[in-house]
Amino acid sequence: MNICLNSINEIDRNIDGRITISDIWGTIKAYTNLPVEIIIDLLEETEVYYFFELGKTSCTSNQTFMLSILIWGLILYALIIWFDDKSKEEYAEKKKKMGY
Repeated sequence: MNICLNSINEIDRNIDGRITISDIWGTIKAYTNLPVEIIIDLLEETEVYYFFELGKTSCTSNQTFMLSILIWGLILYALIIWFDDKSKEEYAEKKKKMGY
């Protein structure tokens, strides 16, 4: 069914029949909303979906955009922590090899 992800590959975002500069913001917003859109699509036809009254308009709302920004921030934070741990391990390994 994928109510949100069906429109991810559409180029004409404002559905005016032309590719215009305003479609750029729509495309950025569509890819920014991706984490929440995936969650909405996974919840489709569940009790949670009906309780929160989710639907096609939920995919493009400002609340979805802000929640997605938060999720992207958490993903970025997790990646930074992971890479930091990896670099500390590599540093300790190199230090050990050099005899320090």
